[in-house]
Amino acid sequence: MNPARPFAPACERNREPIFSCLQDWLRADARVLEIGSGTGQHAAWFCTRQSGWHWQCSDVADNLPGIRAWLEELPAGRCPPPQTLDVASGPWPAERYDAVFTANTLH
Repeated sequence: MNPARPFAPACERNREPIFSCLQDWLRADARVLEIGSGTGQHAAWFCTRQSGWHWQCSDVADNLPGIRAWLEELPAGRCPPPQTLDVASGPWPAERYDAVFTANTLH
């Protein structure tokens, strides 16, 4: 593991069941906006398993370096750079998405 990447043990525990559910709900070419990407672990793991998903990470600015650290190890084009998004103040992305995903922002 790269020591510069933040690590959340909960992601290791829940990524497979979440991915399984997402596969049931999302098309193979789905465009997904992830709100509160946190460490970036979910995005990195999902994007290595479903190369057709366009997975857009977003979070507050302080979390973006850690997310980038996870995404930079992916093959080129798997996940675009994370976007700054504070849901309380915006601005929200102007792009269209098929789904919005969040795993750890509501508790």
